[in-house]
Amino acid sequence: MIWSIVREDRVDLKRKPILWGLDKDELFFGCFVLFVGIVKGGPELDIIPPAMANLLLIIGILPMCIKILRTSYTKNEWFIIIFMGLLAIISTLFTHRLGLMLVIVMILGAKNMKVSRILNMFLTLQVVTFLIAVIPQVIKLAMGGAVNGILYENRDIYGVVEVTDQFRISLGYGHPNALQQNVCFLSILLICCMSHEIKKWQIALITVFNLSFYFLTYSNTGLTIYLLFLLFYFIWRYNKTFINMIGRYSPYIFILLTAVNILIVACFTGSTWMMKLDSIMVGRLHWAHEFMMSLGFSFWGRDIAEANIGYEYLDNGYVFLLLRYGVIIFVLYIIAVYKLLSYLYRKNQLLAIIVIGVVHVYFIMENFMLAGLYNLTYIYLAPALYEVSYFRKDG
Repeated sequence: MIWSIVREDRVDLKRKPILWGLDKDELFFGCFVLFVGIVKGGPELDIIPPAMANLLLIIGILPMCIKILRTSYTKNEWFIIIFMGLLAIISTLFTHRLGLMLVIVMILGAKNMKVSRILNMFLTLQVVTFLIAVIPQVIKLAMGGAVNGILYENRDIYGVVEVTDQFRISLGYGHPNALQQNVCFLSILLICCMSHEIKKWQIALITVFNLSFYFLTYSNTGLTIYLLFLLFYFIWRYNKTFINMIGRYSPYIFILLTAVNILIVACFTGSTWMMKLDSIMVGRLHWAHEFMMSLGFSFWGRDIAEANIGYEYLDNGYVFLLLRYGVIIFVLYIIAVYKLLSYLYRKNQLLAIIVIGVVHVYFIMENFMLAGLYNLTYIYLAPALYEVSYFRKDG
C-alpha cells in the first residue's frame, strides 16, 4: 500500500467503504480533520471570514461526535475518557481556548482508526490548506494585484548570505513562517506516506519544492526542520543500527530537550553565549524569559496578554504550553510523549519516532503543541492509548 507510513497488519474491522475507499467512521473522522483543521488546526488562514469559520467548525465537530457515540470503549478506556474530558473542560474554563478540547476529541475519535488512514487525512489537510492559501493569491497576482508579505531590512539568507532587503511572502497565511510550516509538514507527510516506495528523484523534487518556497518566505526554521527530517529519514533507510539506538534513547532525549529548553529560558542572562544563542533564535529566547518572569507558573495557566512586557508573541512552544495551559497540562503532555516514544520503540516504529522528534525540535521556535491537527504526535497517540496496534514492525 503506497499511502502508508507503516506496513499495516491485515486487521479485518468488517468495514464497508462508502466513499473514496473510506467507511462511515473514517468519513466522520476525516470531516473533523479537514474542516476543523482548516479553521483551528494550526496556522490561521487570512481569507476565511468568521461566519464561514464557525460553519466549518460545526461541519467538522458534529460528525466526530457521532463517530465517538458509535464507538465501543472498554471500562478502562471510559476511565481515560472521563479523565481527559474533565481535563479539557477545566482547561477550557481557565484558558478560554479550545486547543486541548479539540486534541482530546480527536484522540477519542481515533479509536479503531488505522495509522495510515489518519496520516492520509493529515496530508489531505495540508494540501487543502495550501491550495486555499495559494490559489487566490496567484489569481490576485495574475490580475495585477499584490501578494501578502512583510519587508525585512538587512536580514541574511539562512543567517549566512548577506543581503540588503527581504520581502517575505505569506500568501494566504498570517505570516511567512506559517506558509513554510505548511510546506514543511506537507513534505514530511508525503515522504512518510510513501516511505517504503519513494524514489530518490521524488525526494529531490520535494526538496526543490521546499527550497522554492524558502526563497518566498525566508523562513529558516521551516526549511531547517524539513532538512533535519530528511537527514534522519536517510539514516533510517540506510543505517538501521544507528537509528535504532536513537529510538531506544528517544524518550530520554526528549526529556533532556525539554529540561534544557525550560532551564535556559528560566536562567537567561546577558552573557555572551546566551546572547549569541538568542540571536540565532531571532530573540525568541529573550522574550520567552520575559514572559516567564512576568507571568510565573500556575496550575491551569494564564493569559499571555497579562504579561504586559511590550511584546505579544511567545513562540517557544514548551514555554507557551507551560505558561498558557499551566503546570498540570504541561507535565501530563511531557509524560504522554515520553510514554508514546517508549511504546513506538517497542513496536519498532522508528520512522514515527523521527517524525515526533523533529516536530518537538520545531516547538523550540513555534508554539503549536496543542494544535491537534498540526502536531503530528497525535497521529500515533491513539494506538498507544488504546493498546491496539494497526501496524507491523518497519525494521
